[in-house]
Amino acid sequence: MSVESALFHYGYSDFAPRVWTLSVPRSLSPAKLKFDVVPVKLFYVMQDIFALGKTSDDFDGTELSVYDRERTICDCFKYRSKLDSETFNKAVNAYVADDQKNLSNLSQYAKTLQVYNRVMSLMEVMLNG
Repeated sequence: MSVESALFHYGYSDFAPRVWTLSVPRSLSPAKLKFDVVPVKLFYVMQDIFALGKTSDDFDGTELSVYDRERTICDCFKYRSKLDSETFNKAVNAYVADDQKNLSNLSQYAKTLQVYNRVMSLMEVMLNG
């Protein structure tokens, strides 16, 4: 799970996603993907960043892959134009208030995902505000 689905999982969004968002490698053929049970929105990512921040967690008794908090926040910046302002702002504010945040990982991921300047500019204001 990624972006909106991960935001909901971490409590960074109040809204249960109507469509589950998943990241898949760009090399994966769309013909191999069949989602008849739930609506899904796919984010195709480069293979070299697909595993960045990937972890797993329990979802009502089922172990599923999900990006960690830091990758999720970086993805919010990366896909900013695909998120509404309220979702983006709530996510960033919730992350800043989260005791489990890892700013070192956030910085590392932001560099790798080429959103470092945007992430650090906003985080600097919010954390030192």
